[in-house]
Amino acid sequence: MDCKSFLFLVLVSFLLLFPGVDYFSSSQKEPQFEYFSLVLQWPNSFCHLHADKCNIYPVPRDFTIHGLWPDNVTVELRDCITAPIFDPTILTIELKTKLNEYWPDLTNSNPKALSLVESQWHKHGRCAYPYYSQVAYLWKAVDLRLTANVLEFLKEDNISPDDNRFVALIPVRGIFINPVPTGLKLLKVPKKKNVS
Repeated sequence: MDCKSFLFLVLVSFLLLFPGVDYFSSSQKEPQFEYFSLVLQWPNSFCHLHADKCNIYPVPRDFTIHGLWPDNVTVELRDCITAPIFDPTILTIELKTKLNEYWPDLTNSNPKALSLVESQWHKHGRCAYPYYSQVAYLWKAVDLRLTANVLEFLKEDNISPDDNRFVALIPVRGIFINPVPTGLKLLKVPKKKNVS
């Protein structure tokens, strides 16, 4: 991979196994999640790749949340329908403020738009229900993002944002593969194959 074409996307996995939970209960229509993957994006890379879609100014200079994906090692979880639809009226001002800061919609010029949050709730978040309500799921995403201070972690290895310098994939990958206390890993996520 050409180091100049490397654009940063970080997938942070947090293992959250719940003892005593039957993940494939016959009374449930959908398999339950076993862990979260926090997907972070570097806004400048997004705006570089999607210049025609990027509508946020100024562009954030820190990693933002793309999504919090409940997942299962056996079955890909997506588009679960057993949870309520997104309800913005139940969000507190404090939570909305945090979401606007850490989970902005880079395609929307309205800084208070929650369209990305809403779409991620419908596509992924509802798969964490009933263990996480909509509000609990959104707070979990914010809390994990605060735990995953990727910029500080990269600075420890002298890697910092620079619009004129590109970082090769190999040093960055090495940083995240090494064990770290926060559980951060840079993951290359292949499409899951059907399990027989």
